[in-house]
Amino acid sequence: MSLSAADQYYLKGLDHYNYDWEEVVENVNYALSVDPEHAGANHLMGKLHFEQLKNFDLAESYFVSALQSNPCHIDTCFDYAQLLILLNRLEEAYKLLTHLERIPGAEKWRVQGIRGEMAEQNGDLNQAKLYYQSSKQRVLDASQSSLLKQAIERVDDKLNELQSFRYEY
Repeated sequence: MSLSAADQYYLKGLDHYNYDWEEVVENVNYALSVDPEHAGANHLMGKLHFEQLKNFDLAESYFVSALQSNPCHIDTCFDYAQLLILLNRLEEAYKLLTHLERIPGAEKWRVQGIRGEMAEQNGDLNQAKLYYQSSKQRVLDASQSSLLKQAIERVDDKLNELQSFRYEY
């Protein structure tokens, strides 16, 4: 089984993602010139615009293109959900996470963790804690478990502050 030219360029771009942006852009542009609908290449270009260039409109455009070609592209769903949350488009993010939960292979603990972030951002601290706890029960990685434990502790601190604030009045 051989890889398409677009797949090869995409993988080269992916390999350089965290340390050589010029190589990423060059290879992903090549991949998209060969196959403009390549989900992975569109995702990677969207991720670059989201995380590095902070060009959220263009990032969204690439994420949408990736999902049009492959609605089950897991990495795109996660990154696009994070973008929607950043843009405070929480209802859209929630729908995307619901879709993501139905995709085989999607990490359910990550979905629950992101829902926890959304609830915390919305000020629904009790719901956030429940999501974080659910996520922590599902995670298999010790470092991620530690991060979720910190999130639960952070929410507990916020809840305690709110409780003490209420008692002062």
